[in-house]
Amino acid sequence: MMQRIKLIPASEAHLPAIHEIAVCSFPDPWSEAILLQTFQSKHSIIQCAVDQERICGYLVVSQAGSERSIDEIAVHPDARRQGIAAALLQWAHQAHHQYSSDSFWLEVRESNQASIALYQSLEYVRSGFRKRYYQNPTEGALLMTKSPVEKMHPDA
Repeated sequence: MMQRIKLIPASEAHLPAIHEIAVCSFPDPWSEAILLQTFQSKHSIIQCAVDQERICGYLVVSQAGSERSIDEIAVHPDARRQGIAAALLQWAHQAHHQYSSDSFWLEVRESNQASIALYQSLEYVRSGFRKRYYQNPTEGALLMTKSPVEKMHPDA
């Protein structure tokens, strides 16, 4: 099923569909106003997964110093477990590979075992914990980090 998925940069016209996915995915979703601010920020990128002209997932990446932050990633409930989130994350890692000194980090609900497993499969490791970070319900967040890929020396 992944053959039908295309990854494209978000446009302002995509924001309502992205917001709909956020509402389906998070107890405290970002508002359309926050999505618009993020879209307009020079420090953030929103990438969409499209299935037959329908936005089915998205990823928000921002630069925080020498690191890249995965600020949000979500897939519409009827498109989950098809590798879309992994494809979006792999796109982010590949799109930013020229920044070899940069690492990626993200926060995830401590109870979200499916997402934690996905991040671990992509070489993210637990690097911290934030107590009572999330609401509805209140719970902690695991801080996970993916270290930069070491560049191979041509003589190696």
